Amino acid sequence: MTWVIQLVVDKAFRRRQVAKKLLFSIWGFSNDFAWGLATTNPVTIKTLESATMRKVSLSSMQKNVSYIKQASKNIEFVNEDTIEISENNSTVNSTFFVSHNDIPKLINSYGKNWIFGDLQEGYEWLAFAFKSQDLKPISKKDFEKIIAHSEKCLVDAYSRMDMKNHPWTKYTRDEVDYMEQFIPIASGKDSVIVDVGCGIGRHVAELYRRGYKNVYGYDFSNRLLEDAKTNNPEIADRFLLGDFRSFCPPQKADFVICVYDVIGSFADQRQNDKIVRNIKKMLKKGGRAIVSVMNMELTGNVARHKFDVYANPKSLFKLKASSVMQETGNIFNPDYYVIDTHSGAVFRKEMFTNDGYLDSEYIVRDRRYTMAEICAMFKKHGMSVLDARYVQAGRWDFSLKNTDLKAKEILLVAQK
Repeated sequence: MTWVIQLVVDKAFRRRQVAKKLLFSIWGFSNDFAWGLATTNPVTIKTLESATMRKVSLSSMQKNVSYIKQASKNIEFVNEDTIEISENNSTVNSTFFVSHNDIPKLINSYGKNWIFGDLQEGYEWLAFAFKSQDLKPISKKDFEKIIAHSEKCLVDAYSRMDMKNHPWTKYTRDEVDYMEQFIPIASGKDSVIVDVGCGIGRHVAELYRRGYKNVYGYDFSNRLLEDAKTNNPEIADRFLLGDFRSFCPPQKADFVICVYDVIGSFADQRQNDKIVRNIKKMLKKGGRAIVSVMNMELTGNVARHKFDVYANPKSLFKLKASSVMQETGNIFNPDYYVIDTHSGAVFRKEMFTNDGYLDSEYIVRDRRYTMAEICAMFKKHGMSVLDARYVQAGRWDFSLKNTDLKAKEILLVAQK
């Protein structure tokens, strides 16, 4: 159970749904049994209901009062003996004395169906929602707000991936071995090489160790870049902040690396097109790019959940949440994703915990590609495809069938 003991939004930032978004990030899809708080503000109860997508019910609270009292033992200002939950009210004596003058106005702001009664001086209303309760109806507008908020959290979600311990990051040398055959011979070790979405900088560091001195890594996550700089202090100045949808580096490149789903991180195809456009813009004439994207042919073949997410948001909320993105990065387990038949995007619910930051859960969407789609995408932007194959991490030299369970990536080499 989660009990919020203090929630304050500065006056200058109220009416922007700050509290709702914060609580939703913590609770929205969590596996907690219950979520609650004590408050003298009816609007805070409405925020609780919005964040959990469940209506606070006095009968549910009565049924679970023993759990609420058990949780209250960890709350300094609560004496469990003063918790009173009835058919008409739910209160606790927290000895929190505040003016009640605004309460009638705040009850009016809460809206219809106020289920609580009056409030004694020094008391607060106690409100809990439970995972077992039915989800409230979700309007298309509210669902789109939830998705928009999760999209804003995308950088945070990728930043919290424990890449140093992900199995797929263990093959750096093998992958650079494969890359080197496509680096233009004319430029050799003097080649300008740019890694788009470099993460913790493993390919940049390996190329530098092999004598390529003009190597640069860009990423949109400051947190991952800090790891790259800390682990490679001799080239710390080569790791730079940049979102390739809106930013193109000043240096022209002989070779561009854009692997492990930088293209496809965004559900909106227009955003991924911007990355490809900038790759072409950055490359010198005759320059090459090596790219990998997630294999939609495998994703679709093993999928267990396919439906119109926007028409059935409750079905998405019932999907299991996983910690795969944080722990392993292997986001092909069909128990944990939905293919949206409306947009073609893949939806997941990802949990992030025990990493020094606030425990959170996000909706994460990505775009995956068939071989034909990714090849057509580069050709549309005026680049020729030299090679394209289905591969597994670290075994890029070995082609697989499109639905082989190991063939999670499509690897492509393109030339300007």
